[in-house]
Amino acid sequence: MHKAFRLVGRRALSLSRYSQEASQTQFFLPSVSYPVKACSPVYQCLPQGFASSADNSKLDQALKKALDSHDAQQLLQVVERQGKEFRETDVISAFTSMAKWKDSAGNSDVLHSKPFQTLVDMVIMGLKRFSNSELTSVIKAAGTLQFDDDMLLDRTSQQLMLSVNKMSAEELYNLATGLADLEHSPSVVLFDAIQDRAAQVSEDFSPEQKKDLEKAYQKLEYDHETISKALPDKK
Repeated sequence: MHKAFRLVGRRALSLSRYSQEASQTQFFLPSVSYPVKACSPVYQCLPQGFASSADNSKLDQALKKALDSHDAQQLLQVVERQGKEFRETDVISAFTSMAKWKDSAGNSDVLHSKPFQTLVDMVIMGLKRFSNSELTSVIKAAGTLQFDDDMLLDRTSQQLMLSVNKMSAEELYNLATGLADLEHSPSVVLFDAIQDRAAQVSEDFSPEQKKDLEKAYQKLEYDHETISKALPDKK
């Protein structure tokens, strides 16, 4: 069995419960009236869309303290207590920050906790509201954490499939290497799309990134010869 955590049945049940709760207390209000791109930064959005900076001062303070502590358990306590107040940026920041801290990767106390499951559900429920950069950073973080959740990875990949042709080199790198870290192969269609886009932005990859990408393609068990040709200056 692969060393990464694989969650399927539990995730489906958890997401179902979360969906029921979300219908009563929305984490993200409908984007029809207040699309994410209409509010930058998110703190300045109208009250109907997101809480103002003043309304979220306690949340901001709690998140800053938790993030500064580099303690996953402290951050998860904030998720548990104030998760319903989270903005999209808070969700991404919380998820990706834990991947940077020691003792988080492969830690069942963290990855199997209810607050972390809730955080993952927030990502899934709000997929259409996140940017390519945010979603690919989630995939990369999941790989670092060794959190192999089929629903998170597959649904996020499906959402990203819609705009692979617009991805930057950094986004492609995070997507491919994140999936490879979990040995979670994307669909052939997505892989081909990554390959085509990688060829278009080949000059934007660093030599080290090109080496990492080739290793990622091999780990995902796809034919990487075309990819290698699309990434010149490989040493």
